[in-house]
Amino acid sequence: MSIGDVQEVYEIGSSDPAFMVAEESSTFWPTEILEGIVNSDSHVSLVLYDDGVKAFLLATYDDVTKKGVVEGVWVNQDWSYRGSGRKLLNEVEKRLREKGAMYLCALVDESNIQSRNMCNKFGFYGGKSYVWMHKEY
Repeated sequence: MSIGDVQEVYEIGSSDPAFMVAEESSTFWPTEILEGIVNSDSHVSLVLYDDGVKAFLLATYDDVTKKGVVEGVWVNQDWSYRGSGRKLLNEVEKRLREKGAMYLCALVDESNIQSRNMCNKFGFYGGKSYVWMHKEY
């Protein structure tokens, strides 16, 4: 992803209910944070194009815990079932391993069967269910 993609990714993410973890607020990252992810050496941001953004993936990495976290994946409905998610996950896993990741996790809405199945195909397995708690500043 480049800085030039940030506004489009922000518009997609902030308008897609899939990125909301609470009814009370939008929890997609503001453009300043997206720019920080793009400019960071420790995070990974990927975009697939075809006359605009058709899919994106954002991942963070902590070099102390050696943990990579898939923070958000979005694929345009017209691009579903074309291997876009698989391509993004393959690339992010490769890049996070190159950074030293020994553990990769993703938070997936339990009702999102398509995403859960994709994660299962990549060797992720379901863990315990938790309640997402957040506090905005």
